[in-house]
Amino acid sequence: MKKITRLETIFNIVSLTLFSGAGIALFERLTGFNPSENLGDGNRLTQILLLFLYSISIYFLFRVKTKNIVQFLLNEKVVLLLSVFIILSVFWSDFPSISFRRSVALTLTTIYGTYFGFRFNFAQQIILLKVSLGIGILLSVVLCILYPGNEAFVHQVGAHVGSWKGLFFQKNAMGLASVFSSLLCAVSLLDSKSSFKEKTVDLVLFCLSFFAVVMTNSKTALVVLLVMLLLILLFRRLQRFPSSFTLLALISGIFLSGIILIFLVSNFELFTTALGKNPTLSGRTDLWSLVLVKISQRPLLGYGFSGFWLADLGESYEIWLNFNWLPNHAHNGWLDIALDLGWVGLLIFMVGFSLCGFRSLVYLSNVKQYAAIWPLALITTTVMTNVTYSTYLKQHDLLWVAYVAICLRLTSEINLFKNQKE
Repeated sequence: MKKITRLETIFNIVSLTLFSGAGIALFERLTGFNPSENLGDGNRLTQILLLFLYSISIYFLFRVKTKNIVQFLLNEKVVLLLSVFIILSVFWSDFPSISFRRSVALTLTTIYGTYFGFRFNFAQQIILLKVSLGIGILLSVVLCILYPGNEAFVHQVGAHVGSWKGLFFQKNAMGLASVFSSLLCAVSLLDSKSSFKEKTVDLVLFCLSFFAVVMTNSKTALVVLLVMLLLILLFRRLQRFPSSFTLLALISGIFLSGIILIFLVSNFELFTTALGKNPTLSGRTDLWSLVLVKISQRPLLGYGFSGFWLADLGESYEIWLNFNWLPNHAHNGWLDIALDLGWVGLLIFMVGFSLCGFRSLVYLSNVKQYAAIWPLALITTTVMTNVTYSTYLKQHDLLWVAYVAICLRLTSEINLFKNQKE
């Protein structure tokens, strides 16, 4: 494999900063584009910029031997199957042109994730993701402090008054980005080989990201972050034990988490009240009930990729009529997949996701380096966040890039590990 150049590193930092949400939001503000008023059509200037970046990533990817790339892709057949299924959903979508454009965009995002996973190992991925998220969060915090009365950076009206959103379009987007930035820094701080200067930078960025989570007033993001910080420490602790013990302990931990989840569900009202929420999670459970009705109307194949949440153009308008607020997604990642791709698409996704989760467990139990924590941390965090957010299968999105990258890289790393043991 060819050596990674400084130019390639800079290119990936720029690309990932755009995918983090802060970069694209800033660019679209500068070009006067409002996504809430253009649900069916994207910003042409943004599309040209992203197409240019994807073209460069494809160029970097095919600088290496094509045989190696094909083998790397075939290591994760479920991701390929899901990509094909998403493109095929154009044929049963009520809005085929929109589904086609967005499925192509997601395919390009998946290709970039493939390139990112192929070119960079987990330690390198952590650094690039950390820098990219850090840029957006640092700028967001500075702008929120300098312009606290500006609606562009701090919510001034509605239920979220005073909540920070920075360069992001909404407070939850900033909260989620800050959570992942905090976790990346926390994982990096576990590296015993990093210098004092590196640890200081990681600690400062961690504190800044944690502060950003608090200022977004996203209680879900804060709870997820605190739980994940404890789990990361547990993951690191378990790495010191033999691999068989570690795997058994992690599987037991999953069952324990299930028991805790059942307890929380059984005491749902008490738990939500403690978080300052009403028992319907700010209206989400009412939304989920209506979404499930819509899923039941097209259970197998769904409404086509990105073919549901289109304001008054699509089926989502019937849901809008039942709310004072206007949701543009189901506020649950699993339900959104079922809406777009039906139970068939959700099953394909869950098979791939489960395999990736299991491989991350195996990898953590056999590799004692700090970077081995990242795949399992990402998988665990996305499971928790997608209970009330929707981050799966998003085009031009950093989390989808990171997910594809770890899925493909895990399979490759585990195969290499097995060959070395043999």
